[in-house]
Amino acid sequence: MRKVYCQIFIFAAMCLYFSPLSAQKAIRFEKGNWNEIVEKAQKAKKMIFVDFYTQWCGPCLNMSEEVFSLPAVYNFYNTNFINAKIDAEHGEGKELAAKYQVKVYPTYLFIDPTTGNALHKSSGRQEPDTFIFTGESALNPRLRSFYLEANYDKNKNDLSFLNDYAKYKSSIYDREGVAKVLKQLEKLDVKLDNSLVWELFVNNITGYDNSFICEVITNYDRYVKLYGKEDVDNKLAKETSYAPVDYLKGLPDFKGKNTNIVINEINTAQRDANYDEAIRLIDIALKDTTIDRNKFLNALRFTVRLNDGKKYPDLWVKKCGEYIRYIAYNYSDRKDPYIHYEYALYLESLLRQIPSANLYLPESILEKPKSGKSEYTMRPDNLKPKPHLSDK
Repeated sequence: MRKVYCQIFIFAAMCLYFSPLSAQKAIRFEKGNWNEIVEKAQKAKKMIFVDFYTQWCGPCLNMSEEVFSLPAVYNFYNTNFINAKIDAEHGEGKELAAKYQVKVYPTYLFIDPTTGNALHKSSGRQEPDTFIFTGESALNPRLRSFYLEANYDKNKNDLSFLNDYAKYKSSIYDREGVAKVLKQLEKLDVKLDNSLVWELFVNNITGYDNSFICEVITNYDRYVKLYGKEDVDNKLAKETSYAPVDYLKGLPDFKGKNTNIVINEINTAQRDANYDEAIRLIDIALKDTTIDRNKFLNALRFTVRLNDGKKYPDLWVKKCGEYIRYIAYNYSDRKDPYIHYEYALYLESLLRQIPSANLYLPESILEKPKSGKSEYTMRPDNLKPKPHLSDK
């Protein structure tokens, strides 16, 4: 009897696994025309979320494939909105994009179906938590973009408002907007011992040359006591990643400081075409167990990338191949395809440089392919080329 129950359970599990319910889910976008979508939203008494995209927009495709399909994301959006995905360059999408002044892609609009007014606007490639924040902001009248923009001058002395404004500007990568907040905070002469100011600083203020970073550096021990060494060090390590080496050496000994120094010394040598020094520094760093291995390898991948058409010393080319292979073998994120793509590109370029008289190489390596794609690329097949102005 137990065996029969076991077989029934396995059969039921297989049926569930292969049933339509197990198919990948995503944000549920309506299929009808705009009027039908508006009518459905009115009946449901929900706001309309619109994803304005184009067929050539890489970030648009990335959002569809990597973010819209996550359970936390689609559960939130399917629960709170009637969703529409609109091609801004075809059909009625052209008129809607013009009506709502959509000029960058992707653009996310949250529209009141009763009035037709856009209540909240966002844009760009966003991480899942940021994209959920975008939707949450649309549901809160005091966090909506149009409210924040319209009320900035009136509320710019309110720290809570400035925090909300900075979060929004950070979510759409608006550096000028964040810089405006920084200037206002400096006018207010507030300090980081205010927890709201610290939160705003940690989450939104970037770079190593602003007054708040200077405040942390000058009063390092104090802020470590207030907020903990891990949080303070993480912020300093992040914001000084590209700081000059001499500047870095004068900073307190926070965790990550030495990693940034090593990376920037190598980049300086490579940028100055001092390849022997770059090789010496890289070889030392690869044996250094005190630095952040992942951060170092992620930075190194860009340092050793060889530009087509540029002449490099043979030793640098050889060592770059060694380093690229090391990165491909040792980088901890095994799901990052670009690590292995860069290694494959290097191998192809190296093989093309080998004289055919010395080593037999198939024509498919030495010449452009006679069929299929003409180059090795990570560009998705379903991402169309961006049209020229003359094509529109």
